[in-house]
Amino acid sequence: MDIRKTQVLRDILKDKSLLKDKCYIDGKWVDGKSSINVTNPVDESVICSVPKLGTAETRTAIEAAQRAEGLGQEDGQRAGRASAQVVQPDDGASGRSGADSYR
Repeated sequence: MDIRKTQVLRDILKDKSLLKDKCYIDGKWVDGKSSINVTNPVDESVICSVPKLGTAETRTAIEAAQRAEGLGQEDGQRAGRASAQVVQPDDGASGRSGADSYR
């Protein structure tokens, strides 16, 4: 499909539910008091509109992202500890093999 052709995004999508006119912030769909048009740079036709959010919504989004990042770091630390416990193959010196050589 040639995106350069003038065609509104909602007409291109097979599943119309994928196109949202709200922002997803901290587990909720948020609408703004006004909207901003998103335009096709080729012909400047309006593709869709998105909410114009303010300071409060921006702050909420940043705080939610920081909380999520902290959760991701905790998961990463757990994964790091788990990978540090990977069993090394037997080198033959101990007479035991695999996991038994580390007990």
